Amino acid sequence: MFSTEKTKSNSSTMATTSDKPPGAGWLDAGEAAVAGAGMVLFALFAHSLSVPFAFSAAGLTLTAAALVQAVVRSRSPLALFGLAPVTRKTALYVALGAALGLALGVWYRRHIGAPALPEAFRGFALVAALIGSAEEILYRGYVQGRFRRLGPVGATLCAAILHTAYKTALFALPGEAMAINFPFIIAATLVGGLAFGLLRELSGGSTSLTAGNVLAPLAAHAAFDLIVYAELTKAPWWVWT
Repeated sequence: MFSTEKTKSNSSTMATTSDKPPGAGWLDAGEAAVAGAGMVLFALFAHSLSVPFAFSAAGLTLTAAALVQAVVRSRSPLALFGLAPVTRKTALYVALGAALGLALGVWYRRHIGAPALPEAFRGFALVAALIGSAEEILYRGYVQGRFRRLGPVGATLCAAILHTAYKTALFALPGEAMAINFPFIIAATLVGGLAFGLLRELSGGSTSLTAGNVLAPLAAHAAFDLIVYAELTKAPWWVWT
């Protein structure tokens, strides 16, 4: 019985991977790299007062074009963004992700000298959680999935690096002079991205269609942002100005 199920699983996996033409895996990776580069371009000039916003808009256009191309080529748009079927294992890792996000949020608040827990939740907290969720769908969902040709470790690392590049670019050209701790931003985003990427890889099944679920890192990022931005009534400058 076990050998039969294993054979069926292997056959299903082989059928899924063989459906793609040769070189499709590298095309997927290149497509994701273009999307990531577009986000870096957008973030780099989003707050600059000396560079026309058209440069930033061009970055968003580049990312949008890559995503549209991916959706057109994909047989399953949900799977494209890491939204696999929810199982008991997925639910367990979603709960684990939420707990991890809360713990990281408390640590960060202590790091910046704020109380460990927020005194209230203001209007921007939900917006921050939605922005964080969108980042996870893009980086841990779409980008990490498109780099799967490199294996779980390579895909996780590529997604974390592209997310870190985006986050660093977001702070690179502020509207006014200010001190920014770039080593901390780079290290925290990279380590967090690797942890969130690991959550995706561990939360799915064994076939290529269920190779991780983005809901687990999404829960982690949303919980982190809810705690960190809880008391804010409006967006900080690096979100929009």
